[in-house]
Amino acid sequence: MQFSFLNEFILAIITGAVQGLTEFLPISSTAHIRLITGLITNGRDIGLTSSNVIQLGTLIAVLQYFRNDLFRYITRLRRVFLDKNTRNQFVYNVRAWLSNQEQFNGSKEQIETDVNMIQLLVGTLPLIAIAIVFGNFAEASRGLQNIAVYLLAGSVLMYFGDYMHKLAAKQQDDRPYFMTVGEVVLVGLFQSLAIFPGISRSGATIAGALMLGRKRAESVRFSFLLSIPAIFLAGSYDTIRYIIDFLSNPNFLPMESTWTLNTISLSLVTLLCAVVVAYLVGLACLKWLIKYLSDNSTLNFIIYRVVVALTILFLVGINLL
Repeated sequence: MQFSFLNEFILAIITGAVQGLTEFLPISSTAHIRLITGLITNGRDIGLTSSNVIQLGTLIAVLQYFRNDLFRYITRLRRVFLDKNTRNQFVYNVRAWLSNQEQFNGSKEQIETDVNMIQLLVGTLPLIAIAIVFGNFAEASRGLQNIAVYLLAGSVLMYFGDYMHKLAAKQQDDRPYFMTVGEVVLVGLFQSLAIFPGISRSGATIAGALMLGRKRAESVRFSFLLSIPAIFLAGSYDTIRYIIDFLSNPNFLPMESTWTLNTISLSLVTLLCAVVVAYLVGLACLKWLIKYLSDNSTLNFIIYRVVVALTILFLVGINLL
């Protein structure tokens, strides 16, 4: 594919669809966007910034899917700020969870809401730390050979997640009702591996929770909820970067000058098009994906990832990529 006004819109639609489908599957959306855009544009890369901005479409989809949970969190936080008794109850429950106590205060819904909110915060902190330290290195690792290696590494991680989950199946009913602080931090560390294209955020977090002996449905649900702050932070950060670049060099509509030998800078209109497509595809697939991942092992995805990785290495080796 060479530059044309229409081709950039086609590229945006394909990229958005790939993002919407692969964001929540344990196959790495970043890797697939890099691979597919490279295949159809003669090896060009739309860049990590544009990829993360397009993720905002899937963020809107997951926000809509979990809207009842998020409304409950917001309502609870509002009462925490406005009501002293609620604030004291919230602080008590957070301290109880942080100290691994089993005595909480309030109704089951209030306790779950308080603990879930602090879990999402604690689970996101490792990602922030790792992204700050290794962010530049990860951005420089978008070469196809590196992606193939990360796909294989992520596959090994997912395999051990499923394997250890089977070993721990008999002890699942003995696990604490809530993930402990250490468990949440560990899952957060697994999620942070996804800054490297090919690891897969959902695959890493689900594998981490499964390794801890958590039930598959619980692992998948926590993984998807934990994706909300992760996608928001990455998308917001790169949206700001995109706006700064845009203000210095406005690019409303596709222009040939933005297609270089190795990169493509999507125009504002085509980038927004990709975001909308990512939202629509992500929302359409989300319910099915959560049910499928909750009821099935990741073996099929592991096999797929290995095949894709080996194919990439082969095509790179014969200079077709």
